[in-house]
Amino acid sequence: MPEIGLPLQEEAASRESDDQMDWQEKYFQKIGEGIADLKAALLRLEDRFDARFEQSENKVNARFGQSESKVNARFDQLENRFENRLRQTETRLEKYIGERDAQRHQEFLALNQRMDEMNKWLIALVITIILGVMGLATGLLPVR
Repeated sequence: MPEIGLPLQEEAASRESDDQMDWQEKYFQKIGEGIADLKAALLRLEDRFDARFEQSENKVNARFGQSESKVNARFDQLENRFENRLRQTETRLEKYIGERDAQRHQEFLALNQRMDEMNKWLIALVITIILGVMGLATGLLPVR
């Protein structure tokens, strides 16, 4: 009987060895499946994160675009107001300068008129003085 028991023991040891191998293979296979599932979950999570990030980026860009267009519109509005005020100021300045020019011209004309009147009186005075001197000279000369 000792011969019969030996093959049974080897067979049992062989089965035990096969069971251990099967168990280890199954364990590694489960670990591999777990890692594959974890990778797939991480990829799905990364895709969701990318989608949300892109969505947030699009929202920010849209808001920035709206803000930019609002700022541009406000800038254009302020630029137009500034240009209008500048034109109004130029118009008032031109009107003021025109009024001042007209006033100076009127003063110049009045001054010229006064000088003309003074010249008339001055000429009359000079003629009177010349006639007076001539009259005196004639009166003082001896009559012959």
